[in-house]
Amino acid sequence: MRNTSIALALTVLGIVSGLWAAFCSMGMGGDGSGWLSPVKVCWVGIFAGPAAGIAWGLRGRIAGVVLAFLLLAVLLVADFILMQLTRAEGVGYAFKLARLDPGFMLLWSMAWFGWQLLVLWTVVDAAKKWFRKE
Repeated sequence: MRNTSIALALTVLGIVSGLWAAFCSMGMGGDGSGWLSPVKVCWVGIFAGPAAGIAWGLRGRIAGVVLAFLLLAVLLVADFILMQLTRAEGVGYAFKLARLDPGFMLLWSMAWFGWQLLVLWTVVDAAKKWFRKE
């Protein structure tokens, strides 16, 4: 029962995190800093955030392990695309936003990377359980 409650809480937190990252990215696009890259990528968090909570809840089953590794691929691709888009439009725009509104940048970073940390935690935890030598 405890794991189910934690998984439900993490799923809800993932929904909030994904929505917040997407909402913040739209705000970043219109705040005058010029950093538009997150708008093109952060929608992924709306789906991947709650999926990370579900993967954590199922981490003891093969379905949870598969979901966690799929989400790991999603986060790596999303971060790579975000990095490439930011580099293409100019990294200075991201730094400008960090100077103009560091609190907002911190909140977006927590929302964007929050679900990703949960995925990494789940993958490591699942790997320890599924791939340990006995």
